[in-house]
Parts: sequence; C-alpha cells; structure tokens
Amino acid sequence: MHSKEIWVIANLGLGTKFQDQARLVCNALMKEGFYAKVVDSFDLYLQIGDDNRDLLAAVKPPVAAIIQVKDTVLIKALESMGVLTFNSSEAVRVCDDKSLTHLALSQNNVPTPTTLVPPERYPGQPIPEHFIAYAEELIGYPMIVKAAKGSFGKEVFMAQSRLELENSLTKLQHKPLIIQRFVRSTHNTDLRVQVIDGKAMAAVQRRPNNGDFRANLTLGASGESISPSDDVSRTAEMASVAVGTLSAGVDLIVDIDGRPLVLEVNSNAHLRRITEITGVQVARLFAQAVARHLIDIE
Repeated sequence: MHSKEIWVIANLGLGTKFQDQARLVCNALMKEGFYAKVVDSFDLYLQIGDDNRDLLAAVKPPVAAIIQVKDTVLIKALESMGVLTFNSSEAVRVCDDKSLTHLALSQNNVPTPTTLVPPERYPGQPIPEHFIAYAEELIGYPMIVKAAKGSFGKEVFMAQSRLELENSLTKLQHKPLIIQRFVRSTHNTDLRVQVIDGKAMAAVQRRPNNGDFRANLTLGASGESISPSDDVSRTAEMASVAVGTLSAGVDLIVDIDGRPLVLEVNSNAHLRRITEITGVQVARLFAQAVARHLIDIE
C-alpha cells in the first residue's frame, strides 16, 4: 500500500453517471495500492486572503488529485499547494474551450476540420453579417455550429442554409461558439480513442441513431470496439500531447479520403462505456499511468 493519498474530485451532485465515474477510477487507484477517496467538489471551499495560508478550508491536501471537474480555479489552487493534478488546470482549460482546443491542435500540426472562431462578443451581441458571409464562403453548407463549451453533444447544430445558420447562432447568442466544416465519413461514423500517457489504449466506432448527425453514446449512438489504424492512433496521440493530457478521450472522424481529423479532446472523458464496449480496463491503465508519474517525481 502506498502512503500517498489521492483524491478523485467530482461534482457528485450531477448524478449517478458522475458518481460511477469517480468510483470507477477510485477503485482502480486502490487496486494499484494507493489510498484513494472520492471527494465532492462542493465540499472544497477556497479561502483567499492575506491571512489565509491554507487555501482549502480545514482540509489537508493530498499528494495528487484526479480531476473530474472543469473548475480551473479549484485545480489551480490545488496546484499552488503542491498537489499534482491529472489532468492539469491548463489541460482542462484548453479542452473545455473548443476554440482553444483547435488552436492548440493547429499549433502542433494535428489535423482538424476547418474551424472558424467568431470575435469575442458580449452576451446577446449579434454576430455581424460580414462574418456570416465569410463563414459561407470559407466553409459552405452544411456546416456545424457548436458552443465552445459543452459536453455530450449538447448545443451542437448542423446548418444547411442561411436560415438554419442564423437560427443556430440565435440559440447560442449568449455563448462563445465555433463553426466547422461538416466532414463526410465513408460509413457515417466517428471514433472515440482513449489515450493514456501518450498511447492509444482503446477505441470505439460510434454510429448515430435515428438520423442524428451526432454520434455521442449519451445521445443513443451505438458503439463497437475497433482496432484503430496506425494513422488514427498516431493522430489521437498527437492530440492528447498537444493539449497536455495524461488521459483523454479523443473524438475523430475519418473523411472519405481516409484522413483522420480530430473533432474534440475530452479531458474528463467518462470511462464506463468504452470499458464495457472494448473490454479494456481503461481506468486501471489510467491508475497505472498515475503511479508511474508519481514515481518519476520522487
């Protein structure tokens, strides 16, 4: 048994799916000999001020924390106290904002669909006509409109005309967003590849149901285990490294020319379904990667 204590930090109030994810990783850490426990992020209060040396109210911080929230202020506070975080506040920040994700991917030569990011605007401020015209010229229809921050395929729309584009922009008028070229795949599928410590460890091919263009398993898509091609594995691994994650669920699509393109990188990817579909004990592999990194810093 390791003497090191590791927290698995999750927003347990979000329901059973999030509670299960936390327990899954916690149990994997314990099987690797760590003293691990699940901690609700709502039980961690930050005390910030001249007279407060301990940022966490009445709590002794652990050696490391597995991060299953997107609260970058909390993560940065933990890091300032010497806690090792997996994933780091910077990785979570980049993955949580799709515009930052695609910027990081582009800077590291990771192939992605053509992506257009509107200028920052105040809530409710409309996107100007000349930007819409430029999107039509650069990307064309159909195009994908996504909230820059969102999960499980929510707030992702396909626009096949100016009217549909304007309707999508209206739905997201209070939020940052990105616009992307719609990528046609040979079999109308996309891929989720779980990358751990820079290596592709498990992969699922996802197929939308009921005519939906979104292939998220949460939305009812079907999934089957696959052995990804070398190109897919390499692209997913490059994406994880580009955003700085130890563990990431990388979503890709293979276009009709056979080229893999990264759609998203998920720093807090849920592991239960990919484990059930592939039989790969992803949480155990993640726990082993955490153990290696803790040994490396001793």
